[in-house]
Amino acid sequence: MVQLEDSDVKALRLNAEMSASAHEQQEAKDENLTWRHNKTGDDLRLFAGNMGLEGSENVAPVKATVEESEFGKGSRFMFGHVSGQSAQGFNENFWKS
Repeated sequence: MVQLEDSDVKALRLNAEMSASAHEQQEAKDENLTWRHNKTGDDLRLFAGNMGLEGSENVAPVKATVEESEFGKGSRFMFGHVSGQSAQGFNENFWKS
């Protein structure tokens, strides 16, 4: 009998056999952003990810939880990666009002 660590379970893709609470704890560890109970003004801009990342299709996706929050008019959110080729166009459009 061999005892598995959490990293072994994940590598073997045995997550379905994990208890619900253990699975939720693992997901929370893997998150890049957790945003709860916030209130913003108008024109909020939020970007979570990597800018100018080549080979972004081979990188883990950005995982975020945004809940129980209020956002002002014109708010914009982007959770993900932007390639080097797309970075200039993204920056020219995303941040302006």
